[in-house]
Parts: sequence; structure tokens; C-alpha cells
Amino acid sequence: MTVQIQRKHQRGLSLLETFLAIIVLTLSFLGWASGMITATQAQNKAQEHTLAIAIADRLMERMRRDPFFWTDTGAQAEWSGASCTSGDCWTSNVNVDPCGNAEPPYNDVFGTTAPHDGCRPAGNADPPFQYLWRADPHAAWQGAADTNAADISVWVFITVDGRKETYHVVGLMRKL
Repeated sequence: MTVQIQRKHQRGLSLLETFLAIIVLTLSFLGWASGMITATQAQNKAQEHTLAIAIADRLMERMRRDPFFWTDTGAQAEWSGASCTSGDCWTSNVNVDPCGNAEPPYNDVFGTTAPHDGCRPAGNADPPFQYLWRADPHAAWQGAADTNAADISVWVFITVDGRKETYHVVGLMRKL
């Protein structure tokens, strides 16, 4: 009889409890792992966005720093002048990109113009990209063009996992 009393008071871990604990821990680990995968994918997407916007910002800054942007006479004329209030007012570009290629005029039309290959100088970590850029007299689309300012747009195209991602940055440039 003494043996039976001792067994009632002893507590042990059954095989069923061990399996349940393993299942709970496994499910918890799988949930955590899927969260980490999702977070890594979101971080990669954010990196792509950041790179594309940085590329677009650099292209837009090249437009803003173009010393001939408002030039409408002579061999370096890029702008058609104050008489151009809509359409293709920037018809040429006398500048070259950092790779030594002639830059296209600021008259690209999204969806119609073929994108230009982007310049990636040696040592640049940018992914391969293409771009479009456009300048229009400010508010020309409203019918009241202000030829002392230009609405400027840059579209950057980056191919990621076989699909083409498009990023659009818009700015304003004033005549000095």
C-alpha cells in the first residue's frame, strides 16, 4: 500500500504533454520566421524605392543646374522662348551626362517616348535604369502658362524580378 500512495503524489511529464509543447514551440517559431521573411521583403522593396527616388532626384537636379535651360537664342538654345506656352518648348539639349553621352531634350512624353538608358559611371552602385524627363511652362495645362517657371517631371524605370517598376518625381524650376 505504501507504494501506491507515493505514486499518487509523484508528478511526471507525460509523452502527450511533451508533444503538445513541441507543437506550440514549432508553431511559434514558424510564425516568427514568416514575420522575418515579410520584414526582409519589405526592406528590399523600400531599398528599391529609395534608389529609384535618389536617381530621379539626381536627374531633376541636373535639369535645375542646366545653365542653358532658359537659353532661347544662339547655338546653345534649348528653350523655344516665351512665345512657347505649351507643347515641346525644350527642343534640344547641349549638355552631356557624366558618362559622356549627349543628353536628350526635356520633351519626353510618358507612354509615347522610348525611355533613355541611364548613365552609371564606374564605381556607381545604382541598378541599371532608364528614364524620361519633361519640362513645360508652369500651369500650361491650365491654359495660363507662366513662362518664368517650368514644371519638371522625371520618370525612372527599374526592372525588379522581371517586372518594370516606374517612379515619378515632379518639381518646379524658376527662371533666374
